[in-house]
Amino acid sequence: MVFKTDLNVVCGTDAGTPFNRFDRGTQEELALWVDECGATTLQAMQGATIKAAQLLKVDQQRGTLQPGHAADFLVLAKDPLTDIHALMQTDKQVFQNGSRVH
Repeated sequence: MVFKTDLNVVCGTDAGTPFNRFDRGTQEELALWVDECGATTLQAMQGATIKAAQLLKVDQQRGTLQPGHAADFLVLAKDPLTDIHALMQTDKQVFQNGSRVH
């Protein structure tokens, strides 16, 4: 199966419901895109970053790492563009607005 669409597909979650956990809902959704829907890891990562920011019309402040943008990002041991499941690792650093929060 190949994930082909002219539509921008973005990540969303109903975290906090019985089947969508706060701690892993987004990571599991992105893994399903790749594992079950045929998305590339790049498509999945963009759906959770720049494409979502564009949809919400906040892409002038968020969605990419560049000067002047809010620096929200993860530091991981493995590259999620190589393996989307790297997002599920528990040993990660979380940064919000450039400051480490986890």
